[in-house]
Amino acid sequence: MLTRIETGGADLAALADALGIDEEIDWPPAYLAPSAWLEHVPFAFWLVKALRPSCIVELGTHWGVSYAAFCQAAERFVPGTTRAYAVDTWRGDAHAGHYGEEVFTAVSAMNAARWSGFSTLIRAEFDAARAQFAAGEIELLHIDGLHTYEAVAHDFRTWRDAVSPRRGVVLFHDTNVRAGDFGVWRLWRELAEAHRHFEFHHGHGLGVLGLGDDLPAALTALFEMQAQPERAARLRALFAARGAAVRERQALAEAEAKLRAGAAALGSAKAEAASQQSRAAQLEAALGTARAEADAARKEAASQRLRAARLEAALELRAGAAPPGGDIEAAALAEEERREAALQALRAERDALREQSDLLRRQLDTVMTSISWRLTAPLRAVVRRAPSLARMAHGTARLGYWTLKGQLPARLREWRARTQEWREARARGVAPPSLPATAALRVAPPPPAIGQGGPADRLATLEHRLVHVESLLELERGRLDYALGAIEGMPARIADYHAARETPEYLAAFEEEEPLVSVCIATVNRAELLVERAIRSLQAQTYSNLEIIVVGDHTTDDTEERLARLRDRRIRFVNLPERGPYPRPGRARWQVAGSNAMNHALSLCNGRFVTHLDDDDAMAADRIATLLGEARAHRADFLWHPFWTEGPDGRWRRIGDGRFQLGQITTGSIFYHRYFAAFGWDVYAYRLDEPGDWNRLRKIKMLRPRLRFVDRPLLYHYAERNQGSFVAQEGERFLE
Repeated sequence: MLTRIETGGADLAALADALGIDEEIDWPPAYLAPSAWLEHVPFAFWLVKALRPSCIVELGTHWGVSYAAFCQAAERFVPGTTRAYAVDTWRGDAHAGHYGEEVFTAVSAMNAARWSGFSTLIRAEFDAARAQFAAGEIELLHIDGLHTYEAVAHDFRTWRDAVSPRRGVVLFHDTNVRAGDFGVWRLWRELAEAHRHFEFHHGHGLGVLGLGDDLPAALTALFEMQAQPERAARLRALFAARGAAVRERQALAEAEAKLRAGAAALGSAKAEAASQQSRAAQLEAALGTARAEADAARKEAASQRLRAARLEAALELRAGAAPPGGDIEAAALAEEERREAALQALRAERDALREQSDLLRRQLDTVMTSISWRLTAPLRAVVRRAPSLARMAHGTARLGYWTLKGQLPARLREWRARTQEWREARARGVAPPSLPATAALRVAPPPPAIGQGGPADRLATLEHRLVHVESLLELERGRLDYALGAIEGMPARIADYHAARETPEYLAAFEEEEPLVSVCIATVNRAELLVERAIRSLQAQTYSNLEIIVVGDHTTDDTEERLARLRDRRIRFVNLPERGPYPRPGRARWQVAGSNAMNHALSLCNGRFVTHLDDDDAMAADRIATLLGEARAHRADFLWHPFWTEGPDGRWRRIGDGRFQLGQITTGSIFYHRYFAAFGWDVYAYRLDEPGDWNRLRKIKMLRPRLRFVDRPLLYHYAERNQGSFVAQEGERFLE
């Protein structure tokens, strides 16, 4: 008898002897699929063994778990004498759900492979299939179709006369389900009052109804236990435990299948990655060729512009005074050489002026550092405060100088003559002669207006104006940056940075073989996007030495639970007890959203390098490996890259042309040395009408770090579809 029952004592052993329970309840099922019937498979094995039916009919097979169990037991206990039939449309219903051909295909393949010798699948409505069976032919009937009271009662009434009056047993599944419009429990209660029965409560419930008058002793003993609560409870516990083992077996098989599928997908992904890398190499080569061709084209265009200018000059000469001999091309070439010589002369003059300026600057420095200059500083201060005294002192100094040189009489005669000349001119009404003018500064002539000159001149004018405007814009940006920098105390920070970046501790980041990289994420109530998009993209990184710091800005959803289920030791989650502080609603809250949480994340960083990710964005799989390699290869302190951004219409476009400025760079597109973690988000950045992330990057830019632009999009920035982050919450702190 049941050799694997070691617990439960003599009572359980006696129960097993009374029912003839043996090793069949521990059989491994030949067929497994997701189903609530999995927990009743051990009972199905025992039932077929005890009843040994000659005809088995199942109404409602779906994936075929119960039907396969009946067939497996029949093959073992009643070989060659049992016929089995599965009746179903294999289209589904309101309770099982509607499905396609894949279910019937799977069940048909299973049946054909194992039990086609005695098993038949009947694809039809239950009522239509009833005519294929004679009265009293069926000894085991399983009803598991639509589970409303009306449907189950109709199926029982329709097939009742087909059940054997001598050895008939009927099974009803879902007797313990009372949700929705399930009504099997109601019909079961009615039938149980009139017939012998036994009910299992696990696996959604299974009712066993004895309609035969001459049932085997084991089944008679089963029905008698319904009236013996203690023994019935032991029996139910026994089959429930064995059913749970079958469910665990199915879950294990499913996990193994997913593992195999994952391994296959990984292999496919690796192959695809290799193919993509090969394609990328080809594209890089093609890009290099295209760039070379573009350079050649630009050179050719420049040559063409020069030739056009020469021809224009030649035409002008032809319209005026053509040179002797009529060699227009030679004249154009001579004119070009003349212009080049003039340009060289101007350059030489410029260089001479620069040398004179440098000489004067050195002389001035010599004077200003001399002892006499320092000793006369008080006198100069007095002179600056009293200009009349300065003029008197200057006149006195001149008189003294002229006296020492013996020039005083001549100077006085010159002064008297000039005064007399001035008086006579005034008497005649003539303006007095002006003093000799100083040499005027050399000023380059303004560019001609657009439309003057030839095409080459007009192009040069446009380029000149463009450079002029861009220089003015850059100048204004620089003025703003450094004005703000002075207020924000940047001069001291700049000095500190340039001193620190040459220290061994700073340089160690570039020398470690696999340095730790910190990834900072700020989030609030977007657990699903955070886990399924952002975190999954981090777990897929080809570089694995990461710490993932997630800081909740007082999040109230299941973020912590979802992250815990990942069982990734690299993830650290901290939820702030309060949200904020932020500007009050109505102000530019979006400019500093997440600042407090991101600053807290920066304070927790331990990595040699730091990067960021928004909770609804995703990284390319090789992003961190690529940026780390570039940083180490070029000793770059701060790196950034372009990114793909999703528009409101769902279309993607590339952002980032290599310029380090607002609009071309975002939080998720930067990668930097941990030194810059000391620069946090300014919660007051909205007062400058600039986003908090750009406020931070502007300060870092002022340090003049070793920058590196990686010209490849490595981030997917999804369209913002949840603006709840910018709405005030209860208990939020505000900036005053």
